[in-house]
Amino acid sequence: MAKWIFQKWKDPIDIISTVEQKTGVTGYCTLTGRFIHQLFGYLFELGKSIVRREVRTIVPAAQNNINTQFILLEKGKITWDGQNKMCLGLVADKTAAVHLQLWGKECEAFEAGDIIRMENGIFSYNKNNLVLRAGRRGKVEKVGNFIMEFVETPNLSEVKWVPDPNNSNKYVQHSVISPHSRIFPPIP
Repeated sequence: MAKWIFQKWKDPIDIISTVEQKTGVTGYCTLTGRFIHQLFGYLFELGKSIVRREVRTIVPAAQNNINTQFILLEKGKITWDGQNKMCLGLVADKTAAVHLQLWGKECEAFEAGDIIRMENGIFSYNKNNLVLRAGRRGKVEKVGNFIMEFVETPNLSEVKWVPDPNNSNKYVQHSVISPHSRIFPPIP
């Protein structure tokens, strides 16, 4: 069992090509001997690249670069897209929720309550639905179950995104379509 020790920490971190003095929280894992720094919703392994992003920081893109962790709240029915099995799920962390698309063996690999880690995922449109998925280059794995802080709103799949007027390669939030998932509505 890894034991984490957290402390307030001030250290220079390179964020978007600007070195500034930032305040965050640094943790030290006594099992692995790794230092992890949390700042602006990102987790950094000190001296390395981003380890994990919070769900609220995810934006649509055509790149497999999303590393995050979340809990599977609900999983829909398995459907077939040609010869491929697929299903949608609702996942969340403590900052936001999003629809997750599972393909093939992933559909049976996870159940509601599973904590899932995603590496090199992609948040993009599939059949007019904005979904988070592993894609061909990414992977998802179960890392625990049931105990994780989460929120169901905002749901990033229920946000209308538009190209950033200052950078057409990026998207920004335009408006909220629904405050919660329309596919997996909250139980009254």
